[in-house]
Amino acid sequence: MHSYKYCNRATVEEEQAISYDYNHEKLAQNLTEFRRTIWRELILSTIRGSSDFEMSSIQFVTLLLLVSEGELTIKRVAEFLGRSESATSRMLDQLVVRGLVCRREDKRDRRVKRVSLSESGLSFVHTLEQKRVEAQMVVMTYLPPEERAVVAQAMQFLADAARRHALEHTESETTISHVTVE
Repeated sequence: MHSYKYCNRATVEEEQAISYDYNHEKLAQNLTEFRRTIWRELILSTIRGSSDFEMSSIQFVTLLLLVSEGELTIKRVAEFLGRSESATSRMLDQLVVRGLVCRREDKRDRRVKRVSLSESGLSFVHTLEQKRVEAQMVVMTYLPPEERAVVAQAMQFLADAARRHALEHTESETTISHVTVE
C-alpha cells in the first residue's frame, strides 16, 4: 500500500503563478495611476495652451500614427484604425482643414491619396510630447535620487523593449503585406 502525503501547500509553480498574477495586477494598477496623473496634466496644459484644442481621440491617435509611420495611404490609415476608408477620409479632411495633416495624390496612381503630418502637425505632436515629458519629470522630482536612478534604468529597459516590439511588428506587417501581394 502506498502512502501519499497530501499537503495544502501550493506547488512552487502555483506560488509563482500567484506571485506573477499579484505582481502583474499591482504593476498594472501602478501604471494606470501614473498615466492618469500624466495624461491629466498633459491634456489640461494642452487645453490651457490652445484656445482651439478640440480633438477627438481618433484624430489624436491618427497624428501619433502618422508621426511614427510617416506618410501613409488613406486606406492604410483606415486599416490601422479599424475604420472604413470613407469615415477615415472624412476625419482626415478635418485634420487637413486644421492644417495638421497634408493630403496629396500618389505619383504612380492618382486615385490613391496619401497623407502625412504637416509642419504644424509635427510641431503639435512635438509640443504634446514635450509636455508629457515635463509632466513625467515633475512626478520624478518626488523620488529620492537613488529611486530616480532605478526609474531611469527601468525606462531604458522599456524603451529597448518598445524598439524590439516595433521592429517585430514592422517585420510581421512586411511579411503579411508580402504574402497578401503574392
